[in-house]
Amino acid sequence: MPATVYKTLVVDALYGAFQLLSGPYLAVVSKSRRVARGPYHAPIFQVEDMKWLPIRRLAARSSSAGDATVALSPEEREEEEM
Repeated sequence: MPATVYKTLVVDALYGAFQLLSGPYLAVVSKSRRVARGPYHAPIFQVEDMKWLPIRRLAARSSSAGDATVALSPEEREEEEM
């Protein structure tokens, strides 16, 4: 079994979870900037970059709820090796 590569990714926000034809993905905001203030001085941000992270299910252990982890794409693995 090949070794699993885990990478830490700092995100500004979780945009959502999507079921695509190739499987489930998380869309996360990886870069944003504050552009205005809203009611009660709440900050309003502009999204500058997003990442789509594939989610794969791990084999269920002793519980019925499966754990989820984020897998690196081949492109991300190449970036990690550089």
